[in-house]
Amino acid sequence: MYKIIVALALLVLAYPATVTAAEEDAVQEVFEKMDNALNSNDLDAFLSLFAENAVEMPPDEAALVGIDAIRERDGNFFENYTDEISSKIEVVQVVENIATVRISYREAWTPKAGGPTRSVVGKGIGVLEKQEDNTWQVTSYNWNYDKPIE
Repeated sequence: MYKIIVALALLVLAYPATVTAAEEDAVQEVFEKMDNALNSNDLDAFLSLFAENAVEMPPDEAALVGIDAIRERDGNFFENYTDEISSKIEVVQVVENIATVRISYREAWTPKAGGPTRSVVGKGIGVLEKQEDNTWQVTSYNWNYDKPIE
């Protein structure tokens, strides 16, 4: 009987607490703001969603550690491309002040200098931390493509 109780306790502890609708909405709002910033070419709005020590891991690139590294890489993207992205959160898990999300997305970007639009379908994993003001900031985000870029 003792083994069954221990096994049940471990099973309960292995799964995070139920996500409230308010928490899920707040986390989802971060990704809606991210899409809006990308779609409107607003680098400042985009960067405001990330913590100072955030890490971004783009496909086929080195990790970007810290907001300055993210600003340099993503600033170049914002300067040279227009973007059209639509993301969907597939899974949200919240434990205390940490949230993890799994998203899927469709994205197309076009060089501002002219040239063909490139399209991708992909997925990503994000980690967010709840701030003292109860807002959420991205502390880690990585993404990749379902197949090579078209």
